[in-house]
Amino acid sequence: MEYTELTIHTTVEHLETATAIATSCGDGGLYIEDYSDLGATLPRERWCELIDDQLLRQDRESACIHLYLSAAQHPAECRETLIGLLNAAGISYTLEKGSVQDSDWSESWKQYYKPEHAGCVVIRPSWHDYQPKPDEIVVDLDPGMAFGTGQHESTKLCLLLLQRYLVAGDGMLDMGCGSGVLSVAALKMGAGRAIACDRDADAVRTAVDNAIRNGLDSRQFVGVCADILLQPGSFPDLSGPFQIIACNIIADVIMEMSGFFYSSLSADGMLLVSGIIDSRADEVREHLMAAGFKPVEAISMGGWRALALRKSH
Repeated sequence: MEYTELTIHTTVEHLETATAIATSCGDGGLYIEDYSDLGATLPRERWCELIDDQLLRQDRESACIHLYLSAAQHPAECRETLIGLLNAAGISYTLEKGSVQDSDWSESWKQYYKPEHAGCVVIRPSWHDYQPKPDEIVVDLDPGMAFGTGQHESTKLCLLLLQRYLVAGDGMLDMGCGSGVLSVAALKMGAGRAIACDRDADAVRTAVDNAIRNGLDSRQFVGVCADILLQPGSFPDLSGPFQIIACNIIADVIMEMSGFFYSSLSADGMLLVSGIIDSRADEVREHLMAAGFKPVEAISMGGWRALALRKSH
């Protein structure tokens, strides 16, 4: 089925009134783009740790309202009514008309995901027909609702560090696993076993699905839904010892977990942390050193930093 899409571009000042008018003009689907308070409750230097770069570039003084109408909802009449009410309200706006197929709702997002390269690792969307080179390690991935498509610099940095420090047969913990991209990649690089942990149950389910998609079984890959900061010591599968731990989250959480990382690593084990903006890298490194880690390497990409540290005695 084809739907008519009416898009109202207006100012944040007039958004509430325009939304009320749009709602009164049709009973189809509606969504609003409003970035005006993005990051308002966060210290400015920490915005980009929590919010995608593309969102940070959005106009915060303007807003859009998207209204979707089927043929049965008489879109031409709705459009004329909408224009009349907006004009009567004295609102500053522009109106665009388009169309969308109902199949686009579930499938159109896939066009934005292409194979991503990080060293010898290729993150291939499960629906893509990319043909790898002989020396490439391919991870077939469907991100679902979880973070970790391979597009973000922090993920690529962690994958590069895994290629440098993972030793065949290592036991690996992927803390804050998201889509499971790091743990699946580690197993394909030769890790002996991987535990993928996230506090989001949907992320863990996605990670397990991706492990199965890549031919891994429960003897190699285990998904655990847990929040170790709220329930420390409650999850035996996470106690280790692991030879390598990868954590791509944010600076504050990495520092909060420093004690857990130290106790869960084997002697001389490697900790790989990413998701750190450049301006906070020194703070994170110093905190981890105080917790008993020795810095080995730092790499950067696009304003992000990843650290490799070794557990010291």
